[in-house]
Amino acid sequence: MLVSILPSALECDYQMFLSLIVNGILAAVSQTKAVGYCVLAFASIFIVGFAFSWGPVVWTVCSEIFPYRTRSKATGLTTMTNWVFTTIIGGLFPVASTASLPACFFFFAGAIACGTTVVYFFQVETAGKTALQIDKAYANHKPALKRKQW
Repeated sequence: MLVSILPSALECDYQMFLSLIVNGILAAVSQTKAVGYCVLAFASIFIVGFAFSWGPVVWTVCSEIFPYRTRSKATGLTTMTNWVFTTIIGGLFPVASTASLPACFFFFAGAIACGTTVVYFFQVETAGKTALQIDKAYANHKPALKRKQW
């Protein structure tokens, strides 16, 4: 029953995108206490959206996209790459936000939009499939610009 009321990943992506856009706009206006509360509220909405979509899903995708014979090494490589780039972005963000905080929000909103578009059109649907079916689906997958179902 609980699953039916949870938002879909696509709805969470919209939620994250819109939260970043709103925070970008709010970061560009004069700073007041009310603006600060709004930024906090929209940052919280972003975190909830991330917790239901990109946060956990990236680990599932990394563990599914490789065939069995290379899965352990490839998953290790994708995990390392994820943490390396997370560290780089975390290190660069303070400098970038000092230069232009609104631009940072808009940049990450664009990254969410690009990521959502790529996943929507090119990612294999794996819900309800066994590991062997997922392997076969990736082996036979031909990306198309028209998605038959979501």
